[in-house]
Amino acid sequence: MGRVRFAMPEIQLPFVKSPRSPGVVLAFSCAAVDGRQERLRGRIVLRPVISLGAFRGKAVIDKMIVRFSLTRVTQAAYLHGLLSAIPGAEKIHVEPVALSPHALTTFDLTIQEPSTATVLRVEDYLQTKFGLAVPPAMQLLEVSLDFWADRASPEEKARLIGVLQRCYLPLQDIWSPRTRPRFNAGDAIGGRRFILPETDGPHLSPEKLKVHPVDATYYLGERDSDWMIRLMHKELDDQNPATGARRVLGPEEQRVRMEVVLRGEELRQHGLLQPRDLIGFRFTRLQGNHFRFLLPTIHAPEHPSRETLVGAMETWKDRNQRIEIFLRAGLIGLETERRARRALREENRQQIRSARKRLGVTTRPARQGSGLQANYIAYEELNQVIQRALEGLSKREATEMRRR
Repeated sequence: MGRVRFAMPEIQLPFVKSPRSPGVVLAFSCAAVDGRQERLRGRIVLRPVISLGAFRGKAVIDKMIVRFSLTRVTQAAYLHGLLSAIPGAEKIHVEPVALSPHALTTFDLTIQEPSTATVLRVEDYLQTKFGLAVPPAMQLLEVSLDFWADRASPEEKARLIGVLQRCYLPLQDIWSPRTRPRFNAGDAIGGRRFILPETDGPHLSPEKLKVHPVDATYYLGERDSDWMIRLMHKELDDQNPATGARRVLGPEEQRVRMEVVLRGEELRQHGLLQPRDLIGFRFTRLQGNHFRFLLPTIHAPEHPSRETLVGAMETWKDRNQRIEIFLRAGLIGLETERRARRALREENRQQIRSARKRLGVTTRPARQGSGLQANYIAYEELNQVIQRALEGLSKREATEMRRR
């Protein structure tokens, strides 16, 4: 697993539900970074070997939860019967808000695959029939990005899942025990598995990293928190956890999916406090925080900083170990190691300065990127596919509003 060759690093992607032989190999080409930034000087970029042109990206609003407080008492079952008759609101679930002094007037409405226009029709209906005590409040917005394999083979879909998992690095905290990256394949692995080890150290051992199987669901963030990410090969739909009902998708309906779930502060940061805030909303605003993909860079062998102290530490073994970390755990693995090393450098700053002085090293060490960007560069080809998908969602929503 994860055999490294510097010219073409590659990893065999694992499957747990349906093991395959031979497996699917995900490879990365190596090329000099085309840029003038000091942090990238003398580095090469690892770029996935994949045909993104074989996929068609489409973004959708997969789910919305809105809290309505009515001025008249009613029952959830009666309300469901009324609202499910509204065009576009057929997949609606009505839940009374628990522990509320207005238990029979305050409801959370969950609408699957809604448009903004549909939610506003629901709001107008409730205002007319029951009256609204306060403006409706957005509780959850789930935006999904589907990659349809119009011309891609099953192997290429597996590679895309591997690319998405390895090249995604969120801005949010993923280092706490409840938010760190994990995957779940149900009975196939007996529950969830964490990708990163529980204890961090200045040198992250690749062997401690669990590789995400491409047929398992990949998670980032905490369930019921302000944000969560899910990555999967979508083979089931219309799932009902209470009854176990589900619909198995045919081959033409199956796709690679990335789901972004936003609540609370994440919604407020985008100004999405109530459904009407989605009127004219540009979904490309979500890309920087939630749909941004990057590529890793590593020191090139010929870089003259080999003569410096940092260069001496950047041995072939060290470089190859970082490549292995990326192959197994992606940018999140590299970022975990980078953060640990930076913390160690800060802790031992005085010792490092003394060592440099004793060795007579007067040149500056190669600059290490600071902040989340570090020594990563934008994955422009993939980001452009995502941008077009989010722009398409904005246009469809605008069209539905004009028809409302």
